[in-house]
Amino acid sequence: MKKTLLTILQIAVTVAILWFIFKDPVKRAEMADAVSQAKIEWLIAAVAAIGVVVVAGSLRWWILLRVQDIILPKTRIFALFMIGLFFNFLMPGGTGGDVIKIFYLLRETPGKKTGAVLATLIDRVVGLLGLILVAAVVMPFKYGTLVAGASPTRMGMIYSFFFIVGAALSGMGFASLVSKFNLAEKLPAKFPGRAGIVDLAIAFNAYAKHWPTTLVALLLSAVVHLATFMAFYFAALALSVREPIVDFFSVMPIVQTLASMPISLSGIGVRELVFKEFLPASLAAKRELIGTIGYLATLVWGLFGGIAFLLYRKNNDASLSQMENEVEALEKKIADAP
Repeated sequence: MKKTLLTILQIAVTVAILWFIFKDPVKRAEMADAVSQAKIEWLIAAVAAIGVVVVAGSLRWWILLRVQDIILPKTRIFALFMIGLFFNFLMPGGTGGDVIKIFYLLRETPGKKTGAVLATLIDRVVGLLGLILVAAVVMPFKYGTLVAGASPTRMGMIYSFFFIVGAALSGMGFASLVSKFNLAEKLPAKFPGRAGIVDLAIAFNAYAKHWPTTLVALLLSAVVHLATFMAFYFAALALSVREPIVDFFSVMPIVQTLASMPISLSGIGVRELVFKEFLPASLAAKRELIGTIGYLATLVWGLFGGIAFLLYRKNNDASLSQMENEVEALEKKIADAP
């Protein structure tokens, strides 16, 4: 019931944001004109950049799974990763792709449930740390520009970004202390987020012993985020937007963080609103279009993931209802993690 209500709320928010963005007929005409003049070579570059994201992300998951003695060929892991990407678009919520990846992984490696969950949790953690690492490099140079003459809406987005990052780091820091001092069993049963903290503590303990692998995963996370930034930058170039790349990159951590929150479906509308607030008003409707085109570049790879899903089902049939029943417990574990 809770999941259904969240989905309904996400749909309502998505529709409301899209209506707000596209309600003005003049802006719609400007967008149509900008799209008609978009440079195809930069659109292809944006899709290619997301391809780098997919390859680096699947490789990151592959090396983290190996720590848990889950050994599959890179090509097979890539296929499962693509299926997860497809379900990120198909299933509302922030963990749909993860649980589907685990579902299919367990069909090929029975008895590895704990390892699969822990590897996926760490995959999300190093993904977030990679974003924070990139943000720490690019944002300080342009922070003054970001806040100069900022509207209350823009400042609200900036404060939200730092709050989300701070909360996530606090949760991970607490979990690391729980791991280091073996406090998992001493946490009260009703402690907020206890299940996720305990799972992270176990994962931290396992992956701290394999720190070279974890470091490689972190570096791959940086590649994932930089390639994502480039995809949206290429989307801007396709619209003949020539913002300095450092200025553009300084906004992207905020875009990515806010879009990852379960506010709307797949962050639809949120990216557009952030770009609208942070890019120069002289760009008019092109600001919102950058977010839309970047999202569509990702959707292209999601469609490839749909093909991987259909091909996989020929060898191992499973209905969506069966998936939902079998992954419910896994989804709860992942969703509870900071």
